[in-house]
Amino acid sequence: MVPIDFQPVGRDAIKFAYHLFPNAEFELLYVADLWYAQKMRHYAMKYNREKTLRKEMRMELLNKMKQFASQCDVDTSRMKLTLQGGYPASVINDYANKHKFDLVVMGARGQPQIQYILLGSVAKKILQIITKDVLVVPSK
Repeated sequence: MVPIDFQPVGRDAIKFAYHLFPNAEFELLYVADLWYAQKMRHYAMKYNREKTLRKEMRMELLNKMKQFASQCDVDTSRMKLTLQGGYPASVINDYANKHKFDLVVMGARGQPQIQYILLGSVAKKILQIITKDVLVVPSK
């Protein structure tokens, strides 16, 4: 499984995973932040468009995931695309455990020190809570 957030280091993680395991099946996971989803839901309910907007957002994100994966110069036919909502570290941990993946490969991008202290990083949180093997690919 390769969690992504559409940052360049996510492409690096995909390429690295494919290089290490050229015959494996891969699943890309994008976790939509619930705060944003709740704001969109409120807007959609206000205008009676919740189902339509949810479907449009899902299709847009899946298309964005396909485009992101296609930029990695790998065989995307062996790649499953999955969308989930919630807090990224928790969702990634729960999803990896539920689906029994052998390995989680994820990118870690460098952040300014103050941002790291205040927010932490998803990769760091996952390393603290996950019971699966994790390979963290640093940014170039």
